[in-house]
Amino acid sequence: MADRLRSGESFVEHENHWRHREGSRRLIRWRNTLIKDESGQVRFLIATGTDITNQVKAEDDARLHLEEASRLQRLQTANELATMLAHELNQPLAAIATYAAAGQHLLRRAEPDIDKLGETLEKISQQALRAGEAIRHLRAFVGRGRMDPVPLDLNAVVRRACTLLSPRARGSGVSLQLDLAENLAPVTGVDLHIEQALLNLLGNALDAIQGDGVSSGTLTVTTQPWDGMARVTVRDSGPGIDEATAARLFERFFTRKAHGLGVGLPISRSLIEAQGGRLWVEPQVPGGILHFTLPFAP
Repeated sequence: MADRLRSGESFVEHENHWRHREGSRRLIRWRNTLIKDESGQVRFLIATGTDITNQVKAEDDARLHLEEASRLQRLQTANELATMLAHELNQPLAAIATYAAAGQHLLRRAEPDIDKLGETLEKISQQALRAGEAIRHLRAFVGRGRMDPVPLDLNAVVRRACTLLSPRARGSGVSLQLDLAENLAPVTGVDLHIEQALLNLLGNALDAIQGDGVSSGTLTVTTQPWDGMARVTVRDSGPGIDEATAARLFERFFTRKAHGLGVGLPISRSLIEAQGGRLWVEPQVPGGILHFTLPFAP
């Protein structure tokens, strides 16, 4: 480290573990630099250590949350894509039935055309493989099973989701603001499901701001009691959502993004409704507004 500093580097960082006097191991990040006198001779090496144990643990926890949220996204997306999968299976199955009937017709002839029969059997094989491939893709797509709702702190879930999204917001020049009701009563739900729904809404809001061609914007998340339930509101400074778009916003496969699937908002609505809540859009131009509610814990 000293050699690197003497060679001209302005500062050098490194990390190591120290044993705390109460016995725990703490991870310390050191920032080292030199102080020289007027003649350029090294007088001091200054090392400033910062305990980053909790920071690293929080980053690890956030990464695990994102992995679990990703698994949940795959599970819910698979559920939303079930209709499309049925369509994909119906096509090869219908083709198999058609080719099988054609094959039977060829066999009933006095002199069967062996070449055509071979082609027909080959087509049946191809369609069967196509159906099997669709099923294998779905099985690979789906993760573990469901979770049961419990009483939880909605504000804590909102803070965690916003913490996960804050690096992307900062990188986009978007100010992420929280306006959380104090002493909000616990709600009943599954924290990862709520978090995933909120991440979808926040991600869409960021996309809307960036898609509007501006270099900065504002994203605000509010919690409050509303009509006997807890309500979460996501507001963005993007172009907004007009009446015509709002009417179709939760349709499967409807999207305004060039490369979107159009399943994020239907998934979010399914997640919230499964917990006894409701998710809806408030048409407004400019500025997007979406709300969802959750029941208070008994």
